[in-house]
Amino acid sequence: MAENEQKISILKKLISSTKIMKVERDAKEISIGVKTKKQEHSNSCKFCKDSGALIYCSHCPNSYHLNCVRMKESDIPYGNWYCNKCVPIFEKKLKDEYAKQEKIERNNKGNKLKEVLSVLSNFEKDKIVMKFAKKFPQFVKQGKINYPIEDRLLELDTEFHQVVLGKLPKPMPCNYPQDVFLEIVSITLFAYTFSLHIGITPFSIDKLYLELEKDTESVLIKEIVMSLIKELIVYVLSKENLDEQFSGQNKFLYSAYKLSNVFNIIDYLSYSWLTLLSEVMTSNTFKEYIEDTAAESIISKFEEFPLENYFFKYSLSEKVSCITFLISCFCDTKVFHEALSERIEQRTELSREKAMIKVQIKELEQKQSAEVKSATTTRKSTSLADRIAKLKNKVHDLSHKIEDIQVRVTPIGLDRDYNEYYIFKFEPSKIYMLKPLENTWHYFSTKEEIEELMQNLCAKGIRENKLIENLKSRFPQMKFDSERKTIDDYFNKLSEFKNTNSDLATAKKMILDLEKKFTKYLNKSNKQWEIEENQFVWREKVTTCDNVFQLSELLLEHYEKSSTPLRVSVNDSFSDSNEEVEYEKKYRKVSIRLWQDFGDHNFIWEQLVQSVVNSQQLILATGLYASVLEHYIQKKNENMRTEEKKNHKEERKKKEQKTKNNGVKHEDHCFFCEDGGELICCEGCTRVVHPECIGFDKVPDDDWYCDSCNKQGTRVTRSKTRLRKINT
Repeated sequence: MAENEQKISILKKLISSTKIMKVERDAKEISIGVKTKKQEHSNSCKFCKDSGALIYCSHCPNSYHLNCVRMKESDIPYGNWYCNKCVPIFEKKLKDEYAKQEKIERNNKGNKLKEVLSVLSNFEKDKIVMKFAKKFPQFVKQGKINYPIEDRLLELDTEFHQVVLGKLPKPMPCNYPQDVFLEIVSITLFAYTFSLHIGITPFSIDKLYLELEKDTESVLIKEIVMSLIKELIVYVLSKENLDEQFSGQNKFLYSAYKLSNVFNIIDYLSYSWLTLLSEVMTSNTFKEYIEDTAAESIISKFEEFPLENYFFKYSLSEKVSCITFLISCFCDTKVFHEALSERIEQRTELSREKAMIKVQIKELEQKQSAEVKSATTTRKSTSLADRIAKLKNKVHDLSHKIEDIQVRVTPIGLDRDYNEYYIFKFEPSKIYMLKPLENTWHYFSTKEEIEELMQNLCAKGIRENKLIENLKSRFPQMKFDSERKTIDDYFNKLSEFKNTNSDLATAKKMILDLEKKFTKYLNKSNKQWEIEENQFVWREKVTTCDNVFQLSELLLEHYEKSSTPLRVSVNDSFSDSNEEVEYEKKYRKVSIRLWQDFGDHNFIWEQLVQSVVNSQQLILATGLYASVLEHYIQKKNENMRTEEKKNHKEERKKKEQKTKNNGVKHEDHCFFCEDGGELICCEGCTRVVHPECIGFDKVPDDDWYCDSCNKQGTRVTRSKTRLRKINT
């Protein structure tokens, strides 16, 4: 029934609409005078194809018997009639007209609503603002809301504040473990900020994470540790009461302290950086940085799992803890404090310069506004505008410089949910977001994501307004490189260390070089540390040994025998006819004290060599021994040179005395520079001198006497020539 009533109502509406159309058509015929072309219908029924009393469809040319369409004469409408095929067409047309009409009515209602809102009295508006001002007086000024205001207030009544708060885009979650991500960021930031002071080329967060994940030796991690340890070792060795600073595990640092005048442990840092890292972490100097930290649990495992062998097998968090510990200790060194003072001075100077420029801008703007009020536009006013623009650009550049000098990085802004946004200089392609409540890090990495973020932020909120400004100022400097997927290998351009290996082969080479140098020295003094056959066997053992313990025993063997080298005994008997000296084929031991300047440290060194467990420790022990040998050789050579000079002077003195007694022959060398050439002879003694050595431009015509003869009053004139040439 409901459907039939609906159809009847639709048909009635169609009839009424057709009547209107017919009236309009008739009106056109009357006004224009042209008859409209009427539609011709068929003379036969569409269903049975017979003629007779037919009813015509008002839309199509088809005709029908009343019986064929199951109609009675009473059902014939007063106006137009439509067949079953044409009724759905007009139903759709009618629905479209209804939808259009409803839209028009809805728009009219909206316009009327806006008109009603706009017609609201000022009193009502002021009443709402006054009500807001009672709760939040800090955001209302002179009866008007002074935007931007607190972000949360906008969410409470968006209609009143006339804002549309779009949904912020979801950032990508960081793929790194969230518990150590902040430490990874801090390490990367520290290396970037103090790169020139510690000698580290900056790197990205992704690069550091990949290197920390490796279970093999990493160049980046090695460079970071060495750069920090270098300053920490210097700091430890410069402390007072050093005996108290070392624990029982600081064997090499203690030796470096005792042998500091001959041994520089920094020279072996690239060979034994993990050993020295272990000693720095166990030093009493940095004990306060260890207590109640993750590094404390790492140190407790050193005896069972030495750092040199297991560092790169540590977990990610343990490696990060070690580097974080080094950074904390580094912040107590002289280098760090000097770098910090330098940055503070630079920031103060730049801030002062920025303030002065702002004062200039204010003065120029006042002049410009005065000219605008006087309604005079001259070349002077345009030049003022150009100067103001240039000064503002300079202020902008100075602000960026001040930000670069900052040691601590602050967020560029916060959103309505208090999420913090960061842009790091070493990572210009990403915007990082920290959710403080969840303590999780996310990031935006594409241009489209950041543009969407800026569009959905609301400028009427205090936090998001500042965030929008910072994003707009930094967005042009960002570099988006989404196509790049591979990360290049790290190379430290600022490194002070050699690219070395700390394996067994390096330790062998160092020991053989040490033996070669010491043997060369002994041969000069007609000594050797072992007979040639045993020496050859020892070298073969060093070359072929396959573990650290065998190599340390061979090093101790060299130490024991080098302290009592063999000397070839010389036969003192020789003939009067200056025959060649004959050497006996016997050897005898002559004691030389290698460690005589270092007390009983040789016993400490022996124990140190006996306790080595890896090649890094053996290389350090070899370096200590090599430094002692070099010191001994240098000292012996200096003594030999001193004795040679003494003997030479004594012989020369005897020769001078003999010549003086004879009173005939002058010397062959200038007594000032001890060189030959064109010389002036003293008329009172055997001395000769260059004219230029005593300040003469030429040979004097008169007799010349040296200072000694002048003091003694010796003025004997000789018939010898004053000038002679001696070629030596």
